[in-house]
Amino acid sequence: MIIYYSVPQPYATKGIVVPLIVALLTAKPFWVIYIIRNRIIKYKKSKELENNNGDIILVDEKHSLNNEENNEKENNTKVVQKL
Repeated sequence: MIIYYSVPQPYATKGIVVPLIVALLTAKPFWVIYIIRNRIIKYKKSKELENNNGDIILVDEKHSLNNEENNEKENNTKVVQKL
């Protein structure tokens, strides 16, 4: 808009073509790459879940607790609830 209004008319139209082309074409390849990348990640996660022979895996959890820690937490919450 600055180029369009600050430069005389025949040059303003020519001067605005290149920034418009750049603005319209640069974002699309990045979105395509982003979508493909996310699909690949989801595909790999689904393959990992299939390869684990039916074990339950929390995909989005950062830290998993073993059974002893889970039991201990359950016992602690029961004690707190009784109080």
